[in-house]
Amino acid sequence: MATYKVAQLKEQGLDLIIVPMDSKFGHMSAMDQAKLIGQIQAQAKAVKLKGSVIPVWEGVNGHLSCIAPKHWHAFFRRLTMEEVHGILNNEITC
Repeated sequence: MATYKVAQLKEQGLDLIIVPMDSKFGHMSAMDQAKLIGQIQAQAKAVKLKGSVIPVWEGVNGHLSCIAPKHWHAFFRRLTMEEVHGILNNEITC
């Protein structure tokens, strides 16, 4: 089992669950990424956390990378990994 520290927050009226991932996540296949996101989302629901799981990781040149709907990309481009770590407020084990 893996434990993920997460930031559960409401942004622009929507509940988000931001999950900082190891940079290796960015090198996984899209299918493996989707599978892991699904597992984390299912466990978040099981422990009554509201929101969509958005994985983030340190990408090229230290910029934050994410898998999120396109309309959220501007929001995530403004964040740094340090800021994400500063707002972690929960954990999910799956």
